[in-house]
Amino acid sequence: MNGFAPTSFLFHGPGAKVAAVGKVPELGKLQASYGDTASQKWLDANPSHKADKYNGLYIIESREIVQEVMVVPATYTPVYLIGPLCSTGSADAADVLLKTLEDTPPHVRIVLWAWDIGGVRPPIVSRSRPVWAPGNHAHTQAVLNMMPHADAAVGAWLAKDIAAACLITKEHAKDDLDAWVQGVAACLPKHGKAGMALWPSLRKLTCLPAPQMAEVMGVWLHVKPRN
Repeated sequence: MNGFAPTSFLFHGPGAKVAAVGKVPELGKLQASYGDTASQKWLDANPSHKADKYNGLYIIESREIVQEVMVVPATYTPVYLIGPLCSTGSADAADVLLKTLEDTPPHVRIVLWAWDIGGVRPPIVSRSRPVWAPGNHAHTQAVLNMMPHADAAVGAWLAKDIAAACLITKEHAKDDLDAWVQGVAACLPKHGKAGMALWPSLRKLTCLPAPQMAEVMGVWLHVKPRN
């Protein structure tokens, strides 16, 4: 076991997929993409394996990756794009993916992505280089304007002042709920593990085209702050 794999990246957050795809040309040449729509195409041809899935992968796909990674020539830098990673599915497929990360040749790069790093098995996280991906919205002026207020709301929540977090949200989020959600997501990493405890609840809203105020308020109400 090689432990930490500097050749593997794990992008996580609302902008994970975009960031992961954008990282590929920086590292080398895309050799193959697994999971996501690639998995759906494989499933269409192999419907009997519908339940045999982990991390956006099917076990036969996982075995294909590890076999290919071990023999790809060292004449260039191949990059494998894999995702989305998730917490449910086949333990066998997860073990195969883990073996790939443990035994990746030094000239190969693997780019993983997940909406929620909390749903990725710890051994896979520990053998990758996690990179927070807040998404393109984090660069818009609307989100930047929201971030100081969003950060204040997160701070109030961490201080267990749920009423203050809700009041700040009601006052500042009403004009652009999507920008507010993205602003909160962008602020979480600075608060460490305590702040990231909000992410599993918040991430569902980052995927909605038009989140509602009740759903946004629910983030503060349904997650208990850590001590």
